[in-house]
Amino acid sequence: MPLQLIDAAFGDSPGAFDVSPAAFPLGPDNVLQARWFRAVALGGLGRYAAAAADLRYLTRGPAPAAMRSLAFSATASHLRQCGQHRIALAWDGRAVSAADDAVSLADALVGLAADNLGRGEFTAAGRLLARAAEVDPAASGAASADDPWWRSGRVTLRRQWVGAELALYSGDSATARAIVEQMDADTPSLRHRLKTVLIGAATAAASGDAGEATVMAQEVFGTSHEHRQRPLQWAAAMLLRSLDPDGPWVRAVNTLSSWMYVPEVGLHRAVGAGR
Repeated sequence: MPLQLIDAAFGDSPGAFDVSPAAFPLGPDNVLQARWFRAVALGGLGRYAAAAADLRYLTRGPAPAAMRSLAFSATASHLRQCGQHRIALAWDGRAVSAADDAVSLADALVGLAADNLGRGEFTAAGRLLARAAEVDPAASGAASADDPWWRSGRVTLRRQWVGAELALYSGDSATARAIVEQMDADTPSLRHRLKTVLIGAATAAASGDAGEATVMAQEVFGTSHEHRQRPLQWAAAMLLRSLDPDGPWVRAVNTLSSWMYVPEVGLHRAVGAGR
């Protein structure tokens, strides 16, 4: 497995390498798992159509069931980042059907919970999160010590993210803050650390601490820009605009929204709008 791909997907330098298929061709010895790592890294950059090519290879090719499930989940995640929760729901359903181990099943269930949260189905989201916690080996302490972070800790953190977001959307900032305090702030993945800080910023804003929220969101905005994590940068700008509607963040949101439209169109073409 090329170490650059692991670092680009789940390391401290997610934007340091050109991991595009043209610049980073993959050989047959590492083509399956490496393609998933590359798709994750490309998604973090907002290059959804390029990521979809690798994910499509995994979902339609000879990948093992668990890897197909992870690829379905990643496709759904990219669709959600473009606001397409209804279409993402179908892809996460495929991820659940393909999952043949507890980790990939928990990952898929978290995705389904996020899809339902985005569609306003809060009760369904809560039930799916509860089911994900039941099957997640890390939640029960049954995770293998040999499992890399991206297989075990990542799923738990994603479940906590959606749990905090569900609490925020339900108007329960106290529960959201309690969940944020349980999150692992020292994950090996910079992208995941930034997302955790961003959810913490949203929680601070909902709790009435606009100053803390602004500082945290500005940290995410700046670091995301430095590492070319544009979807996270856009999300941080959206939060900052809500905190300061008359400030400079309106222009930042408009610029990043225009940029995000291009990969969204490419993603729809690449995945066939959910077919």
